[in-house]
Amino acid sequence: YFTRGEIVHYGEVSLYYDILRSLTDDFRIWHSIYYHVVPSVQAIVEWYRATGLRPFLDQLQPEKQAEFEAELAEMLRELYPTRHGAVLFPFKRLFFTARNC
Repeated sequence: YFTRGEIVHYGEVSLYYDILRSLTDDFRIWHSIYYHVVPSVQAIVEWYRATGLRPFLDQLQPEKQAEFEAELAEMLRELYPTRHGAVLFPFKRLFFTARNC
């Protein structure tokens, strides 16, 4: 889901830590940010339409879906301005490995 300033993971890192720690002492957690150069904010909306936005869009009538996407695009334009004809979009990922001994 979206908040001002960033896209938030569905769970906090501490949640994953607690789960892994309850299972094993042998684990690692790290966070990476991949920067994608996309042609526009609309490309970001398109990207998320088939995945993360789907549960939200499915709850809305078609005309409300368009409204929601337009509002989202406006928010994203503020967060990720166009630079040299493209948008630099930080794509955050949380990774972990664990071994059960």
